Parts: sequence; structure tokens; C-alpha cells
Amino acid sequence: MSELVLGIDIGGTGMRATLAELEAGRPVPIAGLSRAEGLRRGPRGVDGAATAAATAALVADLLAGRDARVTTVAVGCAGAADLGDDVRAHLPAALWPICGPAGVVISSDLLTAFLGALGGEAGVVLAAGTGAVALGGDLAGEWRRADGRGDLLGDLGGGAWLGRAGMTAALCAHDGRRGGSPALLAELTRAYGDPPGLIRELNARPDRAAVLAGFAPVVLSAARDGDGVARRIRAEAARHLADTAEAARPHTLPGPVPLAITGGLATHHDDFRAELIGLLPGDFEMREAAGTPTDGALRLAVSLPPGADRLGVRVFRPS
Repeated sequence: MSELVLGIDIGGTGMRATLAELEAGRPVPIAGLSRAEGLRRGPRGVDGAATAAATAALVADLLAGRDARVTTVAVGCAGAADLGDDVRAHLPAALWPICGPAGVVISSDLLTAFLGALGGEAGVVLAAGTGAVALGGDLAGEWRRADGRGDLLGDLGGGAWLGRAGMTAALCAHDGRRGGSPALLAELTRAYGDPPGLIRELNARPDRAAVLAGFAPVVLSAARDGDGVARRIRAEAARHLADTAEAARPHTLPGPVPLAITGGLATHHDDFRAELIGLLPGDFEMREAAGTPTDGALRLAVSLPPGADRLGVRVFRPS
């Protein structure tokens, strides 16, 4: 019977599980499965019961027909650090009937993204997608997190922030206020009709951040086409992200500090990525992401980095 570890990444719009064999203490993936079904949100943050049920169903399908013993399951879950109490209350018990008496490690997906993108090395990872957050670590106990505060109070420069700024500029043009962009107004009207349609859409949708982020590519496209307002918004977003990356740089690491940028906002828009990189301090060394958050979850299943508890990591074992 093989000895296996399981790494799981749970995001806002999907989840993936990867099964790996241990070879000389290193996880070697042998199978994976993904679903376009992400975490569920409830009044206390992440809906732990619903998220646990969906995760357990994914794992059951992945393990079906395998004669294997899973020793550790590591889960990187969006929102787990600040809003994950309900997940921690439900997920281990949902996994044990499927995996057996495995240890279950629950972490923020920020840590698993860090471990995956840098391949287990020290440095900084800047995640720029719908939100914006950076994590820096020296792998000796110092961890520095910057932003990741959500679309209401933070995520500066991320997709939701960019989309909101673009929508605001469009509405300024609609009202005849300064700072308006007729080009963005035309795009907003094409998508939502008159402004009341947009207001109704945002008020009715539980995934407000995703709706806002959906307008970010429009803003970046208008900036490429030469719209002055959109270019100013893009420049401000790049400045915010550069500041976030700098704030997460560990004090103990001498330069150059490895930096990997993940997330669709910066990886799918080359001009925006170039502007961001141009604003970073010279003591960063750019790295291509070495792996995925699921790869990072597998690393977490094998070894907990020093100080991981300060990032909200918790280990559960069956009684």
C-alpha cells in the first residue's frame, strides 16, 4: 500500500486536489482532479459546511478505487486566515471518513501560493487577481503580509479595485464631473445599460468583488488604446501593487530578494505587468512562478515552515 499525501487548493471560483507519493521525503504528484466550484460564503465568512461537503466530494472521486493510505491532507483555502473558523470546524471531520486517520492541515491559500510559486525558497509572492495581497517569508520564522483586506477596505491595485476605479470614471463622465472617461462610459453602458442597471447588479450579487473585477480588463484595454483616464488608473494600480510587494519584503533577507507575481491581472496583461515591474525597487529579483498553490499545499503536507501558526495554519488529528 502506497503512502500518499494530498494537497488541496480552494479558491473563490474553483478547487483542485492533487495526490502525491512520497519519494525520499518529496511529494511526486500521481493524480489530480479539479472542479469549477469554489468556497461558499456565509454570514460568518466562509460557509464551512458547504465548502467541506464540496471538498469531500472532490477527494472521494479522486481516491475512488485506490488502495492507498493518505498520511496528511493539506488545504489552502481562500479566506481561511481571517474568515475560516467555520471551515476549520467542518472540514477535518468531512475528510476523515474518506482519507482515514490522516492529519489535516488548514492554511490560507496565500501560504500555499507562496510555497508553490517560490518552490520552497524564501522571498516574496505578490498575488494580483481579483484581490491583491503579498506574502514575504525568510522560512526561518519571519513572515510579512501586506494587504489582502478585501474589496471594501483594501486589495489596492487588484482587479476589483481597478474595475471599481474604471466604473467610477465612467459614472463621472455620465454626470459631467471631472475625471470622467467617455470611452469607459460607453463600455459600461454596453455591459449594464444606464447606471441604475449597474447599481441593481452590484446590490443583488453576493460576488461583488468578481463583478467589479470583471471590468478591470476593459480599463486595461482602454489604457492600451490611449485613454488618458484609464492610463492614470492603470498607473495608480501598478503603484499600489509595487508598494504592497515592498511592504511584504522580509527584513532578514539581503538583496536581491526573489519575487514571483501570480494572479491573472498581472500575468495576462503584459503592459500592466511591465509597468508594475518598472516601479519595483531594484533589490527584487523577478522569478517565474515555479509551481501552483496545489504544489504549495503538497509542500505544506510534508513540512510546516517555522512560524506558520502566525499565518493561521492549524493541524487537526482524529481523536
